[in-house]
This record gives sequence, structure tokens and C-alpha cells, in this order.
Amino acid sequence: MQADDSGVGWAAQDLTKVEDVPQPTILQVMLGKYLIRCGWVTLVHGEFGSGKTPVCYIAVVEQVRAGNLAMIVDHEMGQSQAVALLRELGLTDDEIVAGVYFCHQPPPMSSAGQRRVAEEVAAFGRRLTVVVIDSLSASMAMAAGSSDNDSLDVAAWFAELPVWLADTFNAAVLVIDHSGVSDGPRPSGSHKKREVPQFHIWVEKVAPFSRARPEAGRSNLRVMKDRSGDSVIKAPAAVLLTRPGGSFYLTTPEAVKENKPRRGEVADLPLDEQPEDATDDDVLADLLSAGHEGTLKTPLCGRGDRGKYRRAAVERLVEAGRAVERKERTKGNPIRLWAYVFAPKE
Repeated sequence: MQADDSGVGWAAQDLTKVEDVPQPTILQVMLGKYLIRCGWVTLVHGEFGSGKTPVCYIAVVEQVRAGNLAMIVDHEMGQSQAVALLRELGLTDDEIVAGVYFCHQPPPMSSAGQRRVAEEVAAFGRRLTVVVIDSLSASMAMAAGSSDNDSLDVAAWFAELPVWLADTFNAAVLVIDHSGVSDGPRPSGSHKKREVPQFHIWVEKVAPFSRARPEAGRSNLRVMKDRSGDSVIKAPAAVLLTRPGGSFYLTTPEAVKENKPRRGEVADLPLDEQPEDATDDDVLADLLSAGHEGTLKTPLCGRGDRGKYRRAAVERLVEAGRAVERKERTKGNPIRLWAYVFAPKE
């Protein structure tokens, strides 16, 4: 932070001239419903593969299509992956050239850097409405000796980059950060990461995104902090899904519940304990009746005698083409079996 030799920073201010808290106008979840406010810094954190960057790039695409300018301060994706994701989300090359201010691995912000950013924004001839910084820790690492575990370093970084961008351009600044060793509602590192931003979203990975099975992935966007007081803290405000072909999109939790697969449609469910005399049809029927969210409580584990016949039932269902088996490693259990379930044969 620069010294204020003139003392102007301590002058009295007229609070009656201050504008009201802005309404959310960025990152549309459904028609007329947005999550992010211009002029605010928003922290977006989650574990690897949760879809943090796609969430932020959805906001970029939205604003470019609206005729505005979007800035991406990139330290992780790289040019090739960034442009591939923007194209996948629907932007044309002409739209990217006209509306995306992309800056790959810039040095720490300085007075000269701030002047250059202002010049570049003016050259685009568009209003800068959204900035994506990917990511906090990688950006801070550009400054020798700076640590995202140090409160003073984190506070200084926020003041010099995201807060400056938000204040100067009245833009929504989305700062991407990572979860710790275990995914949870708090990002890794200093508590200042949560104190400075006005808004904080945890991208909670429910099911991993994969190009092999694009429609199976899902993450919940949980609001962990909202200085406006409008959000229900810790409740999902949106859901990140993928369309056939793999393109990411946002929807509401209510819409996901309304679109749960009916009996006979595809469902992705955990396998559970069954009575010892359960038949293959019983196993399949319980999977189908559980619905998209899965209401069964105890997952089928891949070790010990418990569940051997259930695994055998799934294997027979797979062989008959009535289910597709998938295995995942989980904490405390070497393997958990899941099934991509299809309708019973007539």
C-alpha cells in the first residue's frame, strides 16, 4: 500500500452520498437470478476437479455476450486450455478477441502495472464488468517471499490486485483458491482469505467431472459469506452440471430435484446393503427407486464378506447389460462400487 503523504485519505466523507449495495448482475443461475455483484471481490474455492474455473469462465462468457469486457489473470490454465474452455462454453474466436482481456502469468501488481491495465481496458472500448484471477496462491507466488499463509501478505495482495480492480472499474472480481488437504468450507492458508472478500463461494464436488462420463459430474455452489445478508449461508445457491458433450452450465438446486430421473431412466447411485436373500432384480429395483440423489445410507465396500453377494449381483447385472459398474477409492475403504443403472428388461 502506498504512503499518503498528503493526508487526503483521512478527510471526512459524506456517507449520504454512498450508493446502496449493488444488486447481483453477474453469473446467472436462472432467468432473472444472479449470484455475483459488481464492485465486490468474490472468493471461489474448492478442491481439484470441482469446477472452480468453469464456474468463473461461465461468468466471462456471459459478460462477453452482453457486450462487456472480461479480464482473465491466469497463472494456472495456460493459453491453450483457457481458449479451449471458452470455445467449449460457446464463445466464437471473434467474441474472444473483442471481449476477453487475457493476461498470462503477469508479475506482481505495481503502479506501472495499474496504469497499463487502465490503458488496456480503455483500448478495448468496453466496460470491464468481470475479472477472474486464477489463482490466489499462484498469483502471490510471483512475489518472492510472499506466502498465502501470512495474513499481512494476503491482505497486501488483495489490496494491490483484486480490491484495486473492483474499486477502479466497479467490476466483479472472482478470485479462485484451493481447498486444503481435505475439501471443506474453508480454503487453505490464512484466515484473511475469507475476511477480505465480500462474498465467498465453496464449489463442493459431489461427483467428479470426466470427459468419459460428462453427464455424471456435479458440484454444489454453497455461499459461505455474503455481506449483503441476502444469502442463506452454507446452503447451495446453484449447481454446476454438464450437458451432453461436456459443456458446463449452472442451474438451481430446485431444478435438479425437479429433473431427477424417473424409474427406467439412467441414475448414478451408491450400492447399499441388501437382505441376504435379495435377488438381482431386488438389487436393481432398489437402485432405481433411490432416485438421482441416492437415498441409500451404507455404501457397498469392496472388502470383507459383507456385500459379496451384492457385488456378484452387480456383476451379473453388468454382464446382462442392465448396469455399468464403476469403482472408486474412498477414505477408510479401499474400493466402493457404484452403478450406472438402466431400466429392468421387460
